[in-house]
Amino acid sequence: MKDKSLEHHMERLNDKYKQAASKSSTKEIFQAVMQENDRRKKRTLLPVIAASIVALLAGGIFFSSLFFSDEAGPNELQEVSTPGDLDEDKETPNEDNNQSLEPSEEDNGQSEDESPKESDETDTTADEQNTEDDAEETSEIQPYQNREDTITETVYPEGMKEQITMRLTINEKLGYSSYVHQPMIHQSEQENGKPVDYFYPDFGESDEIQYEDAFIRVEKFEGLTIDQVVEEREQSIFNQGFEEKDIHEQIGMSSFHAMYINGDLTRYVTIVEDGNDVYAIDSQLFGAMGDGSFPWIIDQFIQKMQFSE
Repeated sequence: MKDKSLEHHMERLNDKYKQAASKSSTKEIFQAVMQENDRRKKRTLLPVIAASIVALLAGGIFFSSLFFSDEAGPNELQEVSTPGDLDEDKETPNEDNNQSLEPSEEDNGQSEDESPKESDETDTTADEQNTEDDAEETSEIQPYQNREDTITETVYPEGMKEQITMRLTINEKLGYSSYVHQPMIHQSEQENGKPVDYFYPDFGESDEIQYEDAFIRVEKFEGLTIDQVVEEREQSIFNQGFEEKDIHEQIGMSSFHAMYINGDLTRYVTIVEDGNDVYAIDSQLFGAMGDGSFPWIIDQFIQKMQFSE
């Protein structure tokens, strides 16, 4: 093996010598040697360059794997973003948070100014509605249960100041309540098989009826219309010798109010309707009593009437 290698080496040297000998000048010989050296260098550098490229690629992969493992953890994947993407990601959450957590000035104005007003208005409306409902229930069921026992009013009969105390009167059988002058005498009578209330003035507070021709009378009619009640009351009054005076008007919640004269006596008839029931209030007084407080007492009795179911 050694002999063959030596022989092969000698042959190569001989070939090079022959090639060198054929050169005609030293310059040509030198150029030939340099070209041979360049070819050797190129053959030697190609593997080195290839190895360097492979080493750089391997290093890049290695460092990339370290970067991913530090940021994402062993079981997570993280997306690599460009610097521009990172800036956008930082700005976007802040904008979203500002929009969701910090309302605009207009929203603040509405929340501070308008919302409380709407809430207050709603609460006030609800309270007023509840108050009205309570009043309606009280008025419809038994209104007289929530009324004061007495009230005091100031009047000026004949231009003179006078304080009049009125007491609450209740008749559950007839289903009404109202206020009368405190000293008045109350009597309940039966007429034509029906209960009728009479109230007689007692200005001297003697507890005795002094004037039977001065009174307030209350009668309840069931199943009749207002026109039928008016006809019945007028027929009774005309039979007593009264003549009608043309002063038809309304007083309080009345549906009919009229005045009749018989000498020195004056009779008023007031008809009030409550549901299916009709009440006739007759009031009578002397001519001399017209300038005193009694007309005002009659008027207050009618205006303050309330009815139960």
